[in-house]
Amino acid sequence: MVIDTGEAAPFLTLEHAGGAVTPIDLPGFRAVSVSGGSFAISDEGKVIVAVARRIGTRVRSLFAFESRNSAAVRDLTPFLAEFEPHEIETLSLAGHGLVAAVGSRERFQVLNTLDGATVFRGVGRFPRVSPDGVRLGFITDERLHVVNLEPRANITLLPGTKVMGIGGWSPDGKFLIGGAWTRLLAMEKRKVIIDAETGDYAQLGTLSEGDYGVYFRWASTMLMPQ
Repeated sequence: MVIDTGEAAPFLTLEHAGGAVTPIDLPGFRAVSVSGGSFAISDEGKVIVAVARRIGTRVRSLFAFESRNSAAVRDLTPFLAEFEPHEIETLSLAGHGLVAAVGSRERFQVLNTLDGATVFRGVGRFPRVSPDGVRLGFITDERLHVVNLEPRANITLLPGTKVMGIGGWSPDGKFLIGGAWTRLLAMEKRKVIIDAETGDYAQLGTLSEGDYGVYFRWASTMLMPQ
């Protein structure tokens, strides 16, 4: 688990399952909270992508770095072509850490974290890259789209349902968690688990006003709030 920290503390702190804690420093910068979280982390915490603010300024940047070698920092800011760093709303990272999805409220861009190359870009919100880095889920006009990044293919799931947001993929890449109006005259949004292949879904409960179901992540086979 990575914990966002304050001005006087390390940039981030990596807490391991056994209880060990590793501080991660990025000299001159502090982590910035965005609505979907100030960072994204790969499997086993090897790669982290984070929004950062230069201390003493409001200038923001996007960095990718290895948790075990924080000196190996890659500045992805110059490769953002769709929006400015201060517009970043959400971050998502594949399990291997090589592909990151960066989104604003209107557009998104999928980047290779090693060289900054653009893998995919588009119009939409809440982009979530699958654990294997092969697929991308996102919302456009209250519709859930799943794109195969290579070879390129796009499907729309739940066409008769207003999907408002998605949180994350299951570890096996079979399901997405999100929030949707599942009925035309529904009084509340529903928290739903969606089969990313068939579009079948199960309802888990209701969501409060302003909650689009984007703050949930999978841990093993269990669903946990971020």
